[in-house]
Amino acid sequence: MSQKCLTRVPSTSTRTVPITRIRGGYSGCAAIVHFPEHLDRPDEQIVDFGCGESSINRMELLPCIEALRWVFNHAPWDDVRRVIIITDSQYVTDNLRRAPYWKKQVWKNLSGETKFNEDLWDRLLKGIAKIAKVGIRVDFVWEQGKKTLMTKQIHRAAQTAAKRGGIDEDTGYRPGAVSRSMVNGGVAERFPAAGQVLVVRPYVKKIMYKGENRISFNVFDEQTNAKFPHSDHAR
Repeated sequence: MSQKCLTRVPSTSTRTVPITRIRGGYSGCAAIVHFPEHLDRPDEQIVDFGCGESSINRMELLPCIEALRWVFNHAPWDDVRRVIIITDSQYVTDNLRRAPYWKKQVWKNLSGETKFNEDLWDRLLKGIAKIAKVGIRVDFVWEQGKKTLMTKQIHRAAQTAAKRGGIDEDTGYRPGAVSRSMVNGGVAERFPAAGQVLVVRPYVKKIMYKGENRISFNVFDEQTNAKFPHSDHAR
């Protein structure tokens, strides 16, 4: 793979894998670096993260961030001018070009909808910029998981980290999710549940993991007959 780089110079490639809700509800991720042949170095696992609770999207972003941090701390290498981050996350590869715009709009998209995991997206963008300053180009490539010996190996590493769980902590994780609003012109936001009494109008119920129900709903104001869109709420 390292011999097929567009820049025609040897490159370091890093594969990342996320795992969430593995036996007991733990989450984890892993990354393994593969060096170009001329460095004559074996593959090395550089990310081994397991925590009690997170989300799949955060576990997709985190190993990419940690891989970039590792590259910055260990570069340069002889004749290496490019790093390829290979991930099975379409969430990362599809949204990487959108993230700079979200950041400029205070983490909202063109429709005004809040884009979450902004702490990790911000770290990812800063990591790419830092590496660029030392003369290394970073490319992200999507690859289907568990199809090669390498991807199977890293999948097992992420599973091990997730099953272990508890050692690390995803301090930026916020439970809950957001779906598109059913109110015309409305924008869904996370609902800050804090014991308050409200009238809600559910419109979607979906059975999730281990019997959890995820309910999409609108908050209803009885005095004005107005609906206010809110996020999915898992219970």
